[in-house]
Amino acid sequence: MVVVSKMASVMLISFAAVAAFADEYKIDPVHSSAVFKVNHLGASNTYGMMPNVTGSLTFDKGDAAKNAVELSVDATSVSTFNGGRDKHLSGPDFFNSKQFPAITFKSTSWKKAGDNTYEITGKFAMLGVTKEITVTADHIGYGKNRGGKELTGFESTFTIDRTDFGMNYGVADTGGVGKEVTIIIAFESVKQ
Repeated sequence: MVVVSKMASVMLISFAAVAAFADEYKIDPVHSSAVFKVNHLGASNTYGMMPNVTGSLTFDKGDAAKNAVELSVDATSVSTFNGGRDKHLSGPDFFNSKQFPAITFKSTSWKKAGDNTYEITGKFAMLGVTKEITVTADHIGYGKNRGGKELTGFESTFTIDRTDFGMNYGVADTGGVGKEVTIIIAFESVKQ
């Protein structure tokens, strides 16, 4: 009886230790991207994308306090499907991607906000300026890739004031380019 009791205790402790760890994922840049929109001359919205998103995710669906995400968006990959505009966006008036090749986000806390929704607070860095922001992110779900590895993904839509990061071009002269930029980040990640 004592042996069974000790064995049961060891099994219980082992199970608790395993349950205490969240799953680790690597972001798949092939199936992840950042899309942005900004108002142009008060008449329309212009869209662009940065298709190269990398990073890592720690995720426990049952305990948001264990979750963490680190994202890096390749600012040199900016594309609006117009060569001249893309060159201007990459330059010092906007993303200055030669000097600041990455836009990053590193979470500091997660809170459950719904069945598959989280409020994530973290440090958003662009153009050498770091600001704390809170975004809402939807857990899209789970899947498996061709190799049978588990996948999971998230999507978040949020708005920043680009002038908070020193991106002021076009704002003062009749508001040609909007201050507010809406960003959608969608990523798929592979369980490690």
